Amino acid sequence: DIYFQQNQHSQALAYYEQSLAIRQKLRDEAGIAVSIKNIGLVYYDQNDYALALLNFFKSLEIDNRLGNNANVATTYNNIANTYIKTERL
Repeated sequence: DIYFQQNQHSQALAYYEQSLAIRQKLRDEAGIAVSIKNIGLVYYDQNDYALALLNFFKSLEIDNRLGNNANVATTYNNIANTYIKTERL
């Protein structure tokens, strides 16, 4: 998260993708959802709203399946913010 907070998007994306790969090997579904959401946040910050939404919806699907309501709410908020940015809301 430190690279993301410092707007070092390429570094943040690389580490989030590594995190995703590790979590996939461990079959950590909740962690996979978090990694995918974080990747979406990087794309959102880079104004790549299509890729941001793609990742947010993937994360949302996993969190819905797991019943992780707190993350579902956060992801819906991310989706809404993205639609606002793209004036699709």
